[in-house]
Amino acid sequence: MAAGVAAACLNGIDLFIDSTAGPVNDAAMLNLNTFGRVVVVGTVALADRFDQPDIGLRHLRKTLIARARIEGFLLDDHESEFETAKAFVHMMNGENFGKPLVKL
Repeated sequence: MAAGVAAACLNGIDLFIDSTAGPVNDAAMLNLNTFGRVVVVGTVALADRFDQPDIGLRHLRKTLIARARIEGFLLDDHESEFETAKAFVHMMNGENFGKPLVKL
């Protein structure tokens, strides 16, 4: 998989949003650029083993050499933005008519 990611991302990976924590994560980490960023939004590959250690490769050396930043992203950390996000959710659900305006 790492070779496939390298072929698809000829210039490497600057930003990876991970929801898997599985083989896709491993492949992306092996192709991470210097100063790359990883945002962890989920760990679906671990869904049946949350109480056990993570699986897969350890990329601490790659993270160090790339000077990469890895950060978790939990929805609850952005509760103050929920009202703003409602317009987007309505659009994704097809509940909008025409072009909605969103005040930022």
